[in-house]
Amino acid sequence: MNKKIIYSYIAGLIDGEGCIRINCQLPQTSKQNIRYKLEVSLHMTKPQSIEFVNSFFPASSIYRKPYKGIRNHCDSFQWTIWNKSAYSLLKSIQPYIILKKEQVKLGLKFYEHLLKYSSLRYKKGKEGTNSLPAYIIKERELFYQKLKLLNKRGK
Repeated sequence: MNKKIIYSYIAGLIDGEGCIRINCQLPQTSKQNIRYKLEVSLHMTKPQSIEFVNSFFPASSIYRKPYKGIRNHCDSFQWTIWNKSAYSLLKSIQPYIILKKEQVKLGLKFYEHLLKYSSLRYKKGKEGTNSLPAYIIKERELFYQKLKLLNKRGK
């Protein structure tokens, strides 16, 4: 099958049923930084499309999420990829995406920002912490807030 057709199909799925976001993980201890990572996920009630996407951009696993609640609703399936895999997917579908163009652009810029400062990740800071300079954390928080705003419901 032609890659353009595959990428445009995946772009349509992401536009309609997907989520492009920056995940923010708060530190577990005082010696850790807040962590940010690029995330792309797809949620659907039928697994076939998710399995198709997974064959080109493998996730560590596909989760079945049982639905408990309103009648006439059913279980869903969740596929999620992070950072390098998410970047690769976004680069591939960028020419075909329609609704989430801004999210894709911002996600790509964010991951490039992560790469730019990746060498600082393991340098020891004060008191043996893995601290990043405050300006880098502030930049990552800005990316996080901008993408959160773009994903706001009803926008």
